[in-house]
Amino acid sequence: MHPKGTAKPLAIPHQGPPSPRSAIVERAYVMSKKEVTTSSIVLTRNLFLNSKSFYVLFDSGATHSFISTRAALQLNLQDGKVKANYRNKLPNDSIVECPILYKHMPITLGETIFPGDLIQFDLSDFDII
Repeated sequence: MHPKGTAKPLAIPHQGPPSPRSAIVERAYVMSKKEVTTSSIVLTRNLFLNSKSFYVLFDSGATHSFISTRAALQLNLQDGKVKANYRNKLPNDSIVECPILYKHMPITLGETIFPGDLIQFDLSDFDII
């Protein structure tokens, strides 16, 4: 249970894509820009990547990282692109297919590089989570 004023993280319980024959539906928690302003567990910033501005949500409770289709196209991500079989159930009970995963993408914070897997997801309020 999360305290009032905080949102549940966008979460999928395990790392890596499910097997192609898997019918598992993962649960995703979605946070809007308005909810971010009342949360003490997340941070948002506009960041520049390859000279392009992206609106990023940093959520220390999230188990997976996501990139919007728009951001993936703007960054021309091709390296590490693999087919995936993520199925996410949103709070409104709709199920969203996420067939693209970018494996081992270098995410640099300060002087530290983290290899991260980014799931392509049609995010509405954020470019990267």
